Amino acid sequence: MSDITRESLLNARLLHRRPGRRFLTDESMRWGELVLPAPDELRDRPAGRLRLVVLCSFPIGHLVLRSLELLERTAPGLLSLVGVVTDDPINVDARIGLKKRIWHLLPRELHLELETALVEAGLQFGVPVFTGDTKSTWFHEHLRDWQPDALIVCGFGQLIDPVVLATAPLGVNNLHPADLAAGIGSGPSPHEAVLARGDLTTAWTVHLMDEAFDSGPPLGTSAPINVCQANGAPFDRPFRYYDKALDGLDFITVAVAAQLAAASTAGATAPLARIDIDSVLPAAVRRKMMAPIDPRVPERMQPLPDADAIRAWLPELLRRIGAG
Repeated sequence: MSDITRESLLNARLLHRRPGRRFLTDESMRWGELVLPAPDELRDRPAGRLRLVVLCSFPIGHLVLRSLELLERTAPGLLSLVGVVTDDPINVDARIGLKKRIWHLLPRELHLELETALVEAGLQFGVPVFTGDTKSTWFHEHLRDWQPDALIVCGFGQLIDPVVLATAPLGVNNLHPADLAAGIGSGPSPHEAVLARGDLTTAWTVHLMDEAFDSGPPLGTSAPINVCQANGAPFDRPFRYYDKALDGLDFITVAVAAQLAAASTAGATAPLARIDIDSVLPAAVRRKMMAPIDPRVPERMQPLPDADAIRAWLPELLRRIGAG
């Protein structure tokens, strides 16, 4: 059974901020827990056409989660966020590729801050948050209970097993910060491949996940993202790469979820063959993605979506994809 005392720092923070939250685990779990919102965090939410679970961590995952929450609030009935799954970088028992991924470049105290912020974001929205072993029988049971139509993944550190892959009819759709369709940047450190190649730009890829890391078929590639400084020099440290990749990610996330919702409404029972995360983006967002890195601007640890711009753009997006 998972040793829930490994979560004591996280849980103390979560209870201090909102008493009434509950923490559950099971003998099939190797690490982590299920955190349930406090009763006063639960609220009536219109049932959405798409039941969605998001697996996410790190600032890129935080932005994805907050963007999905914004979409549910802005377009009631389009989707329902029914579960959040995240990495547990503060738990020494966790098997999340901590030493291979960008986590190892950040101080341990920041691990706790980032995990707390993401778990808080899910609980405050009234959604259960799972931090543990996704290959456990107990997680499989909860995932089935959530009855997802689709899963969206970003920055998540566990391989997805066959049970999870088969749970949602519209599949497990991963957002990866490199151009996988061009054969660039698969694996836990895409910034290394971009830097080694001397590329001036990168891109987001949405692809269908399988049992290996980043090997499933690409469904769409975003407009290019400038990862150089104004003088043409490459990004000066790895985190700059992932911070720059945040530009446009909120719009890309909304575009992916909206197209999955449109497919679900139309009766789709299989994963999509294509998801447009390029031509649907507003011109202003594409320009922002191609702006150079400004090293004077602080890196974003808990990024939020551009709510006003997304609300203004959303009717046009929904009209284009037939989800209005």
